[in-house]
Amino acid sequence: MEKTRGTEFTININDNMNVTFGSVDKNNPKTVYIKFSAWANTINFDEDLEYKTVVRKLAKEIKRYIYFNINQDIFKNDMTMVDMDMRESGITDGKSSFMSCEVTLFQINNYLLAGDIISDELIRLCKHICSDIYGNDSYFEFFKHKKQAKKELQKV
Repeated sequence: MEKTRGTEFTININDNMNVTFGSVDKNNPKTVYIKFSAWANTINFDEDLEYKTVVRKLAKEIKRYIYFNINQDIFKNDMTMVDMDMRESGITDGKSSFMSCEVTLFQINNYLLAGDIISDELIRLCKHICSDIYGNDSYFEFFKHKKQAKKELQKV
């Protein structure tokens, strides 16, 4: 049995979001993951708002975008997983919350991650998710680092 280690690439496509993609098996990457992480500040915090629903809708919006826009010659659009992790209980006014989201995609073929076919498609997806979904969110503003998020909170 051949043991192989995974591989991961960090891509700098957005000033407000940490983005990496990779696979647990670099020689046979049947599944590929994309990780988004950032610190979130609430926009117009509302204590009556159910933030659990807001986070769930954000994850659903990402999954919906991928389903309709992924290259179906490369990935299976009906086998996509989105795991959004943001502790709703810690979302309060004047406090930054950590957000992590992992998207798992399943390849139809076995393209290597270092190749242009996979990396171009993943970068295209990541750019849209960062700019149009996270960047246009009406409930949260996202920051790459906690210091940035805290500094922004102090301005208000």
